[in-house]
Amino acid sequence: MKRKALLQNLALVGGSLLLFFMLGEVGLRIGGYNPMPDVSEVLKEYRNVEPAVNEPDSKYGWVNKPGHYSTIDYGALGPALQKQAPLLMGMEGNARKQLMMSLLLGHRNQSLTIRPDRSRNTTDQVNEGKPGASALIIGGSYTFGLGLPDHSTYPYILNGIWKDLAVRNFASSGYGTYQSLLRMEEEFSKSNPSVVIYGYIYNHELRNVGSYGHIVAMNLLPRSGQTVSVPFVSVTKAGILRRHQPETYPYLARNRISYLLAFIADRIYRIHAYGRDKEKAEVTDQLLRRMKSLAERKDARFMVVILSVPDQLRNQVQNRLSRIPVETVDCDPDDSVEQANLLPM
Repeated sequence: MKRKALLQNLALVGGSLLLFFMLGEVGLRIGGYNPMPDVSEVLKEYRNVEPAVNEPDSKYGWVNKPGHYSTIDYGALGPALQKQAPLLMGMEGNARKQLMMSLLLGHRNQSLTIRPDRSRNTTDQVNEGKPGASALIIGGSYTFGLGLPDHSTYPYILNGIWKDLAVRNFASSGYGTYQSLLRMEEEFSKSNPSVVIYGYIYNHELRNVGSYGHIVAMNLLPRSGQTVSVPFVSVTKAGILRRHQPETYPYLARNRISYLLAFIADRIYRIHAYGRDKEKAEVTDQLLRRMKSLAERKDARFMVVILSVPDQLRNQVQNRLSRIPVETVDCDPDDSVEQANLLPM
């Protein structure tokens, strides 16, 4: 009798869970909930026109992948797309897709070179092996020069201007201040750069704390076609920086078989990452202090180059940098070409 009652109770619980699961699946799909999109096919086509120039790494999350690549000349692609816009608007399906692919492949003529040490090329053969002191440049995609050929990146240009400094560009697309500090620490363990330049954009602050939005975004369309993990930093109650190993968006939250499981996993991860954004300013300031301190211990000059900050936050960011204090050069995108030549060297 007891066994029969137990089986009935188990059947009731199982049936209730199954009903809940089915209602949840149907409700989420009807309600328009959409887990992270399946980008495998998009990635397959994307890699036909844009190479994967990075690869996973257990320390940095990802690193530049050595090699010589041909990338799209986006500067020339824009006018070409405008010219073909009327034709593209009148096309559908495969015809439109084929024309787009033709335009992309036709403008894949830019040279992008990653050296064996994972730095981006900053020199031509004539200047190769420049003797003397070196300048270490770190940062994210602005400094790496995403979408630009080697000779158009600002580290390459500076290498031509500074005849007595060998400029090494260790920036990587998607990096923030923390990953830049990790790179700075590694390079100082192997050499002694006399100058360190960190290319700052405001979005780096969210990257530093591993915000929910940043980690999700990094896994939407990774160029390598693999899951992306992001290292980050938090602040303890005592105000001490705590370094965290690379973390990724949960697999269950990305699955498209069960929308309910994806929804639950996403909500759990949101709770897990909740509140990180609030620490972004303090974390970034402390990271910059560590960069400055490391440079001073090695008798190197450290400066921050501001590359992109929302206008309404510019004064706030500049005030924070002045309180550290750290040498700063403001190269707003509107006047970056002129300001780059004013770097105080």
